[in-house]
Amino acid sequence: MGEFAMPVDRDVFDPAHLGVLTDQLPVELVDEVLAACRRGERRVRLLPARVMVFFLLAMTLFPERGYAGVWRALSCRLRGGVVPSAAALRQARARLGEAPVKMLFDRVRGPVAPAGLAGAWWRGLRLVAWDGSTLDLADEPPVRAAFGAPVHGSGREGAPQMAFAVTVECGTRAILDAVWGHRRTSEPVLAEGMLGCLRPGMLLLADRCFAALRLWQAARGTGAQLLWRAPARLSGTLIQRLPDGSCLVERRGYAKGERHLRVLVRLIEAEITIRLADGRTRRESYKLMTTLIDHRAFPAADLMACYRQRWEIETALSGLKAVHKGSLRPLRSRTVTGVLQEFYALLLTHHLLRRLICHAALDTGLDPDQISFTITLHTTRDSLITGMGTRPCQAAQDWEHTLAQITTRPAPATRRPRTSPRVKNRPKVRYPFRNTHPNPKTQTATYHITIHHPPSPSPSPSLTSTPTT
Repeated sequence: MGEFAMPVDRDVFDPAHLGVLTDQLPVELVDEVLAACRRGERRVRLLPARVMVFFLLAMTLFPERGYAGVWRALSCRLRGGVVPSAAALRQARARLGEAPVKMLFDRVRGPVAPAGLAGAWWRGLRLVAWDGSTLDLADEPPVRAAFGAPVHGSGREGAPQMAFAVTVECGTRAILDAVWGHRRTSEPVLAEGMLGCLRPGMLLLADRCFAALRLWQAARGTGAQLLWRAPARLSGTLIQRLPDGSCLVERRGYAKGERHLRVLVRLIEAEITIRLADGRTRRESYKLMTTLIDHRAFPAADLMACYRQRWEIETALSGLKAVHKGSLRPLRSRTVTGVLQEFYALLLTHHLLRRLICHAALDTGLDPDQISFTITLHTTRDSLITGMGTRPCQAAQDWEHTLAQITTRPAPATRRPRTSPRVKNRPKVRYPFRNTHPNPKTQTATYHITIHHPPSPSPSPSLTSTPTT
């Protein structure tokens, strides 16, 4: 198909911007992706594909607005421009499809933290983590059939949901990769689709649900180092006890298709004592397994303290779902193609916002954790309405204004240790109920880590030569 070559300042192409995020997503990159996906036009439409890409991204920045409201935010600087109807915008979305948005996300995603950025590196290794979650979808028969729905205790199905998994850079919470699947797809199966983003020089943190031996070997084959939480019942053949309290253990596969697998891992068992501000004490046992065998370069206590960085992905998912999308708001699309299109647009804009936070932190000397994601989101929305970041003659002034907005009240550089007990989510019911258990309060706490020393290994010369990392 032919490509259009129209000037950007024409009214029909003027809404092709994203405020202060425009520099991170130039029009030339969008045109290149559209040409690669064969979405260019032979004739100039009132809603070109280029404009629809930016409309989709703006739609994820204004999830509470309808199509007309999003278009007004994009084109409020225009005078006398054509205002398309909601039906025309839906048809233009259908013509665009999901492929350009997915390719654009693949072109933009990736690590953004430079070497030495606080919180992003540990002992020369880039800290990354992966985890899974779900997104609520519109209750339409095609969507329910494609993505599935959770089944409640009464046996009735709830609203449709999409299962997805993301890999996040812990220091900046930028998205490195993402995959989606059916509601019943397990997180380890989803994680297999993200192995391509792992590189040597990374330290991958993961929860205990990913502890399958086959996934462990696949992730280790990428060259990345691993630090995963192990199930409490995980056991193996003790090979050697190390001076720091950890031990080398041979893991054998017991699941179907894994019985021939043998790997050598370093196992760390510890008890974490949490003393709350009200005087109460809580204890929890942790068991970690890692590929970092050298106990001198990577002591067990330091690895146990480093694992706390895995909670950065929980904060990233909370920002994506509760702040960016809205916790009580499902995706607005009512077709399978529209859901995937909106999913990748949401991930793309979220990654651009995290990159903006990282750039602002580098310019001001702050830690990215000190910059509020909510303030950054609102500042970006305002800049899209006012057209900031789209005028080359005022680029420096717009950037200075953005820095002043998102770094006005940074969080403290060192936050106090806090804890809050985990509770079961409140069931989604239509009728009010009596809340006999008040919401738990977050309290200031102090942590103490005690490494458990395993018993001495029994002599078995045949085992020292069989395990492989």
